[in-house]
Amino acid sequence: MKIHKAGFIAFPASDFEASMIFYRDHLELPVIHEGSDEFSRFAHFDINGFGIRIYEWKKPFHRAHTGLQLYVEDVDQIYQDLKPKGVEFNGEVRDEHWGGRVVTVRDPDGNLFDLLDQSFEGKIRE
Repeated sequence: MKIHKAGFIAFPASDFEASMIFYRDHLELPVIHEGSDEFSRFAHFDINGFGIRIYEWKKPFHRAHTGLQLYVEDVDQIYQDLKPKGVEFNGEVRDEHWGGRVVTVRDPDGNLFDLLDQSFEGKIRE
């Protein structure tokens, strides 16, 4: 089996509307598809060909850092723009030992992911 490419990452959302506001309005990600099935509501967002899907989840879920890293043009500016909107962060913007400048974001359900300054993008292959 050969993996072709990453398709999307999926996050559970206990408050679907709050997650829609977070991803669609605060992060300004375009909604590619929104719908529901017999299990829950869902929405799929696009980030230049990579997808984030949220799905309604009412059962207990143990959250941890997802490992998701999203490149942004200016992590310091994004942090300043999102903080007044009530977006929660797990700390402040920091320089990591591996060379990235990053801030960890907490979505409405506590899912953690990083916004990584795009200046690190070329270094990942070095």
